[in-house]
Amino acid sequence: MLQRIKAKALSAYLTVENILTLTKYKGQDPEVSVRGSDPFRVATDNSMTPPVKMFTLGLTASF
Repeated sequence: MLQRIKAKALSAYLTVENILTLTKYKGQDPEVSVRGSDPFRVATDNSMTPPVKMFTLGLTASF
């Protein structure tokens, strides 16, 4: 197949982020972010949505 498209190398990859979150936390998001630059600020959940699941599919070819 590589000879047909005149490629020297071909590779594919799949990257998945936040596919599974294990926690006993009863709120929406266990990774609550603190807004602002004050490191002593108290983080609140505010019923935010859970972390986004991210899928990245890639193909690398060299000719």
